[in-house]
Parts: sequence; C-alpha cells; structure tokens
Amino acid sequence: MKRFIIVQAVLFLCLGPCVSAQDLQVLSGDAAGKAVSAINAANAGTASMQADFMQVKEMSIVKERMVSTGRMYYRDGSLRWEYLTPSRTVFITDREQLKSDRMFRNIAGMMMSAFMGIRLDDPAFEVTLYTPGTGYVADLVPRTRDLKRMFSRIRLHFGPDNRVGRVELEESQGRTVITFSKVKFNQSLDPGLFLSK
Repeated sequence: MKRFIIVQAVLFLCLGPCVSAQDLQVLSGDAAGKAVSAINAANAGTASMQADFMQVKEMSIVKERMVSTGRMYYRDGSLRWEYLTPSRTVFITDREQLKSDRMFRNIAGMMMSAFMGIRLDDPAFEVTLYTPGTGYVADLVPRTRDLKRMFSRIRLHFGPDNRVGRVELEESQGRTVITFSKVKFNQSLDPGLFLSK
C-alpha cells in the first residue's frame, strides 16, 4: 500500500488546466521529431527542479473535487513530494527505490524523465505528440497490463519554454490534474530534503 501511495505521488507531479481534444493538432514524422528535439534540448542539463503545485482529483464515486497543495523537489534522481494542505504528508523516492520494483521504476522513471525530455520509442507507453498552437502535449497510453490497471492515459503539457508544466492522469475511477507554479530549475537544494526521517 505504501508503494502504491508513493507511485501515486510521483505520478501527480505535473498536472494542470486541460486542453480539449479539438484544440490539439497531431504531430507526426518530422514535426514530431522536431518537437522531441526542442523539448529535449530545453531540458538538457536540468539537474534540479523545485515548484509549488496544486493537485485536483475528481472521482466518479465522490461528488466533491479533492484539492491538495504542496511543494515538490527533484534533484539528481531523487524526488521529494510534500503535501501541505489539507494535511502535511511527505513522500521521498530515490534511484534505489526505482531499482526495486519494475512497475514503480517505469512510472517514476517516466515522470522524472519528463523533467529531462521525452522519448517517442518508450517501450512502456504508446506516445503521441500534439500541439495546441503554443508548446506541446504528449499523450502516453500504457502498454503494460500493470500500468493499464492504474491509468488509461497520462498527458504531459509542455509550455512555450518546452518544459513540463502540467500532467493529467486519467484513471478508471476518475481524473487527477496537477498544476505547477513558482518553478525554479538548477537551484542549489539542501541534500537533507531527500533524506527519510
């Protein structure tokens, strides 16, 4: 159960306002390759990231939306996901945890790599790129049975700076959207942030 909660926390890293399907133009061939190159170039050399986030979860069995706020820190393969409201909860994961479980490794690795760029040939996902006119959107549809049990689709939104600004997670029971603000890259972070207490 603890591992599932950590996986959920890792996946909630990037969500925000939604773009409707009719607003998106599919990119293929050279256009998709250029988009991937632009995203990967913008994210090359990212050693750390910190941001505030707002997470909104909608579930079919609950009428009210669940809203959480917090702060995330990423540095050199380690992630701290800290909820501040409605209650304070902290999740920390690192490279050693990613090695221990294949499904967790795929999910956490995908989210962490989103800060560095994307791959069109990711074996765990079918990847489709779109543009809403400014920036890019990457739809990741799980290929593996374990991932399909958790999510039907993960949508990464890259802003005009070609960095992840939002992630949408579509699940069988509902949908989660996380929006980042006050994002800072390559700032010095206290190593103590990534130590379990």
